[in-house]
Amino acid sequence: MKRLLLPVLLLVPLLSGCWDELMFKELQAVTLVGIEGEEGEVTVHFAFPAFTESGVEFQTIKADGQSLSDARNKVNSRSSDALNMSQLQILLISSETAKSDVYEFLDNFYRTPHNRLTGQVILVEGNMEDYMGSPEGEGPSKQMPRYLKDLSRTIDIYSLSTMTDLHQAGSLIFSEGIDLSLPMLKMGKKGQPELAGTALFNGNQFSGTILSETEGSLLNILRGKPGKILRLSYEVEIDGKQELVSFELIRSKKMWTIDNGRADLFYHLKVQVEEYPDGAVRDQIPELERQLSKKVASELRDTVEKLQDAGSDPLGLGRQFHAFHQDLWKKGDWNETFSELDISVEAEVKIARTGILN
Repeated sequence: MKRLLLPVLLLVPLLSGCWDELMFKELQAVTLVGIEGEEGEVTVHFAFPAFTESGVEFQTIKADGQSLSDARNKVNSRSSDALNMSQLQILLISSETAKSDVYEFLDNFYRTPHNRLTGQVILVEGNMEDYMGSPEGEGPSKQMPRYLKDLSRTIDIYSLSTMTDLHQAGSLIFSEGIDLSLPMLKMGKKGQPELAGTALFNGNQFSGTILSETEGSLLNILRGKPGKILRLSYEVEIDGKQELVSFELIRSKKMWTIDNGRADLFYHLKVQVEEYPDGAVRDQIPELERQLSKKVASELRDTVEKLQDAGSDPLGLGRQFHAFHQDLWKKGDWNETFSELDISVEAEVKIARTGILN
């Protein structure tokens, strides 16, 4: 017995124990945070689940402070349970707030080891209380955090915008040669949030430019990062008649050529026809491919022009110039260089599937 005692005593210092244990019965697990205001004077809204007689509902509390951490401390000073953001799912930031350095409002999330960095970052138009509700119970449904989580998942799956979590946002903010882009929500007529488009950033600040829903999908193609499902619809002319054709992207491939200060972007899209009221597709595939290629390329060009007008490079072209074309990279501020860059965009659409009806 004495022989075993010495090895056991030597191993005790190596045991980590539960130094980072969190007792959730003593905490309020925040799943939704909303930030509005300006640097040094922010209002932060916190939403967390609470058990009631009717089931689980979300309650909201807010506080003013000089920063996110300051506002949270003020809430903790008047709450029986401390707020904990290790279960954060959605972070909402006012579009007006994002026009200043957005990192000022994110810093706390990266410095606390317990914080969850997989929460989605989303911009919103209008007042934050319209999305979060008020502590008095006025405003949106008590299930709003759950609704926003489901909405963000839909946006991501259907490639409607560029969903970005806290970890990815931090990486993009500190990366050279690529800009952040975030989904933007607006309050719909029925009092439910809906997608307004994709917000473009110039450096760490919201540029004020918003891409439409279709342009958001095209941006995902341009980046080479479409979601699980991406659908587009275009009008084509067949035998003198205008027909609508809808297709779903099966696979895309991007090929970039950069030479002599010029960027040539080519995209090969393999698609499946989802809707074509004119009937049989097989005999018209060559003509459909020709017209769809032309229309997709045109819209991709328009989207790139919008990016250049905003001085925003969410494609990451700057990374290519930084790595292989230092002369142009060192010319000056990359966002200004990107705005003046000569960029050509071409696309080739190939119909690989036509559905059951041929």
